[in-house]
Amino acid sequence: MQVSQAAADLKQFCLQNAQHDPLLTGVSSSTNPFRPQKVCSFL
Repeated sequence: MQVSQAAADLKQFCLQNAQHDPLLTGVSSSTNPFRPQKVCSFL
């Protein structure tokens, strides 16, 4: 496989899957496992 063909294939894959990429679309705060934890208001 030629490098130019591999690059074209990679570009096509990225364009087809861009809507599923969290780096491009962001992560909702409700599903983000790295969000800061809420502080307990009773303490």
